[in-house]
Amino acid sequence: GIDEVIYDHLVTNLNVTPKYLIEHLDKKFNESFYDNGAFIQKQYVEDNRLKPIRILIDGPPLSGKTRLAMKLCEHYNIHYFTNETITTLYRELLTVREKYLKTKLREKSTEEISQEDLSEDNSKSAESEELKIIQSKIAELKRVLYECNGPITDENIVMNILEELLSFKRITNIGYVLDGWPNTYELVKEIFATKDKMAPNVFIKLDLD
Repeated sequence: GIDEVIYDHLVTNLNVTPKYLIEHLDKKFNESFYDNGAFIQKQYVEDNRLKPIRILIDGPPLSGKTRLAMKLCEHYNIHYFTNETITTLYRELLTVREKYLKTKLREKSTEEISQEDLSEDNSKSAESEELKIIQSKIAELKRVLYECNGPITDENIVMNILEELLSFKRITNIGYVLDGWPNTYELVKEIFATKDKMAPNVFIKLDLD
């Protein structure tokens, strides 16, 4: 049979806190896996010496730019960028971020924030501000698309969208193929002047036979 001591050991509900780990690990590990995604991804890329491939393909019409670009995207599993897909992907990423921030704010609003916990309060305020910015960008993009009644033809607007798009880690860490745009060296210099880590590292120029 089981004596009283063994029985007590079996039924005791212990709440064990990993005190050593909490005190010695980086504070960022107190956050969720999602919140640490950028850090984990960066660490993985650096530790494995991975270098995202970023390709710019240029050439005259019917030179096979699109076919080559799509084959490269399929082979390397990277993003395919044209004037139109840049806008579509940008809108999708903004929408995903908007949903995430709304969820986070809803979760925090259900919790009582004490006067002493100012860091959490500041975090909520920062997320609220970011949400406003994201929603403003979505509204502006909808307005531009409505006015264009189709693909955006203004190169300056597309260039600004591309710059914003390249600020997303999931783009710069994975890589992309730019299909025929930007189509001038001056535009490439303008877009990537201060963004060396996001700039194309492979240039392909196609010609007609």
